[in-house]
Amino acid sequence: MAKRFQQNQWNKLKEHFHDYPYYKLCKTVFDEFQKLYPTMVMTPEQLFVDAAQTLDSILQTGDKLAERCHNLWTEKYNQYREQDQGAGDKNDTMAEVAMLFYMVMYGVATVNHSHYRGTLQRTLHECIHELYGNENCRNIEKKLHEPVNQHTVEMMEWMKEYFVSVQSMTKEIEEVLHPQKSKKTERPLKVDDKTPYVLKYVCSDETTRTNRLQRAMILMQNWGWIAEPRDADDFCDFFNGKHRACNLKWTGKPQTILTLLIQKLQEQTFFEKQTGASESAIIKNQFGLKSVNYNFERISAEDKNRIALIIVVLDPEVQFKDLPKRGRGDGCDYSDSVMNAVYKQELHVIKDLNKWYE
Repeated sequence: MAKRFQQNQWNKLKEHFHDYPYYKLCKTVFDEFQKLYPTMVMTPEQLFVDAAQTLDSILQTGDKLAERCHNLWTEKYNQYREQDQGAGDKNDTMAEVAMLFYMVMYGVATVNHSHYRGTLQRTLHECIHELYGNENCRNIEKKLHEPVNQHTVEMMEWMKEYFVSVQSMTKEIEEVLHPQKSKKTERPLKVDDKTPYVLKYVCSDETTRTNRLQRAMILMQNWGWIAEPRDADDFCDFFNGKHRACNLKWTGKPQTILTLLIQKLQEQTFFEKQTGASESAIIKNQFGLKSVNYNFERISAEDKNRIALIIVVLDPEVQFKDLPKRGRGDGCDYSDSVMNAVYKQELHVIKDLNKWYE
């Protein structure tokens, strides 16, 4: 019989994540399923790893069309059957996939965002009932109701911080299982490191790149995030990967907006990772701010919407017509009406953004 993990790996995971809210919930769900399926091959640690990685993937991408949710059942069922080499009972395998779905569903249910708590949770629940069976679902959900509810408050508090943080269960699991591979190679910011770090924006067409950066610059000026640069090249140079003082002045409040903006930009595939160019290094050395604040709860929903819009504007894969030549001195912040739609996943950017700016 094939084992997904060696015993020593199980023990490492159990010891490391013992007091982790999501692991504790995982153990509770597993225990209830095991009462009905005592011959399951899966372990609580295996369930936690799969659930954590799947939840992280959904939280990172937003799964806007719930495509990941729809495809997950078949993918995981086939994977588990292959890993077990057919040794486990098919009903046990179905139960293992159902456990995973419930764990991911309970995870997204604690996110304070209508898309996750509404659309994705509903999609996952519908998939479980369709593929695991209504009768099986009613039976296990009745047993899970009280035990799972005991974790609700702790999970809500944990997710409130986890959703906006740089913390990653997937990365942490990798560090536990493969400590040698996960050693950090990034050079920490030293006290005497005064390098004026910049970002490296990757866009193959130079004209398109300049056009997108100019749009982003105008938006950030309109919102009062940055003072108008003395030279437009200063703003563009902040994105070219060649470290130099770009004479940019951050005027937005709270300053936490800048931290989240840089963090979110560096997470995008069209920004290249650079050694030493952390949020802290950029904020202190480039903008001259004395401290970095990761308390993202201080950021309003409106400003989070605006960060989302900046990402859309800079994404080379998003195609839309030229924005109108307005926004400076006309008393109209022309982006406000689309920001909400972008952030709430209600705007089909390629079509609707074109229409808005025509």
